[in-house]
Amino acid sequence: MGFPTGTVADLEVHVRYVLHLAGACRGEPIMVERSRGRIRVQGVLGSAPRKAEIAQALAALDASGVMVVDLSTADETEADAALPAPAAGAEATPMLARGGILAEEAMARYLQAQGSRDPNRIREEITAFANRAFGLSQTAVLEAGALKHLAETWRPEQWSGLQPASRWLLELMFRDHSLALGMNLEELQQLLEPVFPSGSSVPAPSAEQAGSEFFEQIRGIHQLVAALFAGDPNSGSGDATTAAAGLLGRLRATTQGLPELQSRITAGLLDTSARR
Repeated sequence: MGFPTGTVADLEVHVRYVLHLAGACRGEPIMVERSRGRIRVQGVLGSAPRKAEIAQALAALDASGVMVVDLSTADETEADAALPAPAAGAEATPMLARGGILAEEAMARYLQAQGSRDPNRIREEITAFANRAFGLSQTAVLEAGALKHLAETWRPEQWSGLQPASRWLLELMFRDHSLALGMNLEELQQLLEPVFPSGSSVPAPSAEQAGSEFFEQIRGIHQLVAALFAGDPNSGSGDATTAAAGLLGRLRATTQGLPELQSRITAGLLDTSARR
């Protein structure tokens, strides 16, 4: 994948797309900066094979004259304090082994109604369920964060100066993240609904709210999942039924608002293309 002729802004899009294909845009500590007509890619990777993978992918752009790649591993150097930290909660796991979770009683009742009787087996199933729910919501935060970063980095007024191929890559990245986010939220909803069949009614965000508040909506969903499946049941988070109802209400509203957010972003890209 060589880099076609274009501006430094076009090169930045291609660099970000290469990182996107490598899965390095979801909380991995890599920075892409544009300065004085050049692109600088800096990061501290978790292992030597991962460093080699990213370096090889970037080298395929064949842009060494205008791109500086400065990658290292944690073993080679201490992480620069200016680099973005991994996403919050990346190391967190449900706290079932440390005295239970808020949703444990409701989960046990559900599993018993499904025919489970062995207490050890029930506990194993609850742990697996909690891990799955927590993992889905955590991944949703990473996907939403990647969307937010793209939207903040590439505002509509910047699209008009890009080549058509670069705008197409931007659209692909927006679509990939929004599709993955929607799939995560829908899977989480389908996982929870049989256990907590009721949900409060929460209106879908308006078009004006979709961009400005969307990331916080996803963070709010993750916080509710954490309260149910990774928090201390005595933390004052309320009862599981109420928390689950609020969570499902938010999930339904957010999944309804996601297509509107996606269409607004991609419509801007397409409109800019049509005006050129």
